[in-house]
Amino acid sequence: MVDAAWSDRLLRFFRDMLAFYEEFLSFEKEKYAVLVSGKLKELDTCLKREQAFTLKARGFEHNRVRLLKEAGVSDGTFRELIPKLEPSRQEPMKKLYGEISGTVGRLQSTNSRCSQMTRVKLGRVSHILSNAENHPELKRIYGKKLPDAEPGSTFSEKI
Repeated sequence: MVDAAWSDRLLRFFRDMLAFYEEFLSFEKEKYAVLVSGKLKELDTCLKREQAFTLKARGFEHNRVRLLKEAGVSDGTFRELIPKLEPSRQEPMKKLYGEISGTVGRLQSTNSRCSQMTRVKLGRVSHILSNAENHPELKRIYGKKLPDAEPGSTFSEKI
């Protein structure tokens, strides 16, 4: 059985992790809306924010591994560890674990939708570029440089 102090640390970790993944899920929903709208500048901001979320998720993973090692189950999982907690702490941990699992599942689903939307948008860009190569009139229109285009910008805002 795992001691009460460690159980309390794990409970705080679960609460922090749940709050983080709920925030990450909210962000992913915002990112999907930006992808659908096609606003490139907002998408760039989203990608920068996403990097921060990814780094923080790695930090949670590092802490998860450390906590499991401290509990003496470095090859185990939190699900396997919950029955080893004091009985009074098992139910709250099960509930939090279920909420975390559900949130992470919704996050993965939303992220998958974002990836699919990105593929659709890139497919459209590829199609337009292909058409521009085969039609001199389109090449003339889409080949123009925009006067206020950002340096190193990959896409024309006309697309």
